[in-house]
Amino acid sequence: MLSVIIPTYNRLEKLQKTLRCLAEQTLSKENFEVIVVDDGSTDGTKDFMENSFSSKDLSWKYFSLQHGGPGKARNLGIEKSSGDLILFCGDDTHPAKDLLEIHKKHHENKSGTALLGIALWNEEEKTTQYMHYLAPAGPQFHYNTIKDTANAGFDHFYTCNISLAKKWLVEEKFDERFVNGAFEDIELGLRLEKKGLKIFFEKSAKVFHSHYYDEENFSSRMEKVGRAFVLFLNKYRQDNKTFFLLKRKYAPFLFFPGIKLFLFMSQVMAESKLVKSLNLRYHWFWQICFSYAKGIDKEKRDFNHSIF
Repeated sequence: MLSVIIPTYNRLEKLQKTLRCLAEQTLSKENFEVIVVDDGSTDGTKDFMENSFSSKDLSWKYFSLQHGGPGKARNLGIEKSSGDLILFCGDDTHPAKDLLEIHKKHHENKSGTALLGIALWNEEEKTTQYMHYLAPAGPQFHYNTIKDTANAGFDHFYTCNISLAKKWLVEEKFDERFVNGAFEDIELGLRLEKKGLKIFFEKSAKVFHSHYYDEENFSSRMEKVGRAFVLFLNKYRQDNKTFFLLKRKYAPFLFFPGIKLFLFMSQVMAESKLVKSLNLRYHWFWQICFSYAKGIDKEKRDFNHSIF
């Protein structure tokens, strides 16, 4: 059986559509269950799931907990799941009708691996040029950097659309210290890769992302991502090989010119009207770099991390 785990937080309307999409899957309902873990929502999610939601087309479970981040919610979902296969989805991702069937067939043919599907923007909703810059080949989701579809790498362990055998998650769980929905999935992917997990990429396994971004709210997100990166890097401070791999991959500016100079340089580039008028994508790039670096610097100063 396939257990679909969906952590949710204050996205009731989007969650309702996600559940409708799961009820319309080509895979028969006897072959999967849906587990919704409510991470302390205050928008009526608990009342809806406990008192209003019903579906003869779904086998489902609902659990709630105090707000602690998506990693904590997914860990609870894993614990409560009945299936031998786990599929992680987002509460703002709407699965294509054949999504579960594709995931299930993959594991029938290539057991012991993970399957990564693709997240595309939901074109039925408002999308912008900026959002198409962010994904699916940009700073948010970068499927374009997958060089080998039979081994996508830990840095593509995207929990909006990935499945693997439950046995991988018995000892290796999400680190619940990552509370802001940033790097908790990639960090788990790294540990699983060290255990031998290979991630296959299948672009026909689709979900449609329903999440509006503009420059302001994505910059705010990237500051949180920067803070989470410090925690990620600090976890591997005693593992020199991994430490320098992560530093090189996610923050090469920490080698040279360093965080303070990079902050200044990226801010100048992000605020330059000339750069914005000449190349909008280049402007966005530096805007994101500045927010990310600002988050790294704030986390370092607030908690006196000595990783630089």
